Amino acid sequence: MKLKDIAQQAGVSISTVSRVLRSPDTNAASKEVRDRIWKIVRETGYLPNETARALKSGKETQQTQTAQSIYCLIATSPEEQKDDAFYTRLITSIEYEALKSKYILEYTFSAPDLSSESTLQRLKENRASGLIIIGRFQPELLNQIRQYFKHVVYTGLNTINAPCDQVICDGYQAVCDMVQYFYKHGHREIAYIGASPDVRLNGYLDSLAALDLPRQDSLIIDDIIPSMNGGYRSMTKLINGALPFSAVCCANDTTAIGALRACKDLNVRVPDDISIMGMNDIETIQYVSPMLSSISVPLEEMGRMTVKLLIDRISGGHRLPVRSYLPYYIVERESCR
Repeated sequence: MKLKDIAQQAGVSISTVSRVLRSPDTNAASKEVRDRIWKIVRETGYLPNETARALKSGKETQQTQTAQSIYCLIATSPEEQKDDAFYTRLITSIEYEALKSKYILEYTFSAPDLSSESTLQRLKENRASGLIIIGRFQPELLNQIRQYFKHVVYTGLNTINAPCDQVICDGYQAVCDMVQYFYKHGHREIAYIGASPDVRLNGYLDSLAALDLPRQDSLIIDDIIPSMNGGYRSMTKLINGALPFSAVCCANDTTAIGALRACKDLNVRVPDDISIMGMNDIETIQYVSPMLSSISVPLEEMGRMTVKLLIDRISGGHRLPVRSYLPYYIVERESCR
């Protein structure tokens, strides 16, 4: 299999295939084209040029003869994944880094798929070298998945109380800093929109307590799927509620986009009346008006480190569980004052 063969099957140019495989940047091609190319890569077991050159020169090894495979489990619901570029960017980075290391991301599935007999059968028969779990999950899920995979690495915003390798951008502390940011800018009635259980909600509540701000349950909406629709409905409920508020912490950017739209529809000015901040700093939030402030999460680096940690685990490089934390920072834009 060569680049031109992938290009022919995908119906794109060779240069487009090359751009997609050489960079995790989502601007390399449209999502539809990227998905089509990576699907062909997974199905054919395509290896990068350096491996092909090694084979031609007679320097082949067991590792260069066949691409090893890994699986990916997205622990959140399909509805939450649908809107959120968090997952797209992270998986793209994982696929790119895996390919560089002669691994193929062969199969991606969601937690609800574990109730499907066909998925369970595939897991029983899998020959993958390891599994990456993305998104918050309960430790019971790890116990269930361990029967199918010896090597497991988790990546996400929640620290998991489980004996597995973890690559984390600390969502708990990020929301603590978000609340602190609003407090320093004079806000005292700060609302929250997200899901539960979740460390981001814990960070919000602990920060209120640390700042001696009262917990007001009517300003906390923690029973939604973090999505545009969830953000819209939640913000509408908050605005129509009895208690005033001047700032909102959103669990992710897609929720913040929905909240922003609700403000527009209800003639609430952002940021004059209400300040809004999301998390993940996805590209879309720079193209809404006003542009949304957000917590920037290093998704590409999370994907790279997760793959490297999994491969090191597979090769016996370490035995005890490793927990790596990556930094984040607040990006101030037009939605906050």
